[in-house]
Amino acid sequence: SLLSSRLVDNLGRRTLLLIGSFCQTVAMALLMVAMGLESSGLGPSWLAGLVAVVCFTVFVMSFSFGLGAVTWLYLTEIYTMEIRGPCLSACGVINWLSSFVVVFGTRFLTLASACCIFGIVC
Repeated sequence: SLLSSRLVDNLGRRTLLLIGSFCQTVAMALLMVAMGLESSGLGPSWLAGLVAVVCFTVFVMSFSFGLGAVTWLYLTEIYTMEIRGPCLSACGVINWLSSFVVVFGTRFLTLASACCIFGIVC
């Protein structure tokens, strides 16, 4: 996006990757705490729902200005002009296939097994 490219130019790639990854980690940690409190009966369910929406919003925004934007910028810079087109096409196909496997593969898993598998992989 336009905002991400501005941020990359002003803050730098490494800073954006670190800030984005940190914000994603904090968002998922807060979500884990909120869901744990709600499932143990220590917190109201409406608050857990609100925290979930806020945490997922922060997670997606952090990904957009961090790993999402900078990764594709790196890919355009590491390949030479002769092979850039085919390599970026292969990266795009692998990205979409990986997303497909994650989305449709989790429907055959329980919540606990999905968390264990993706926690180990990621």
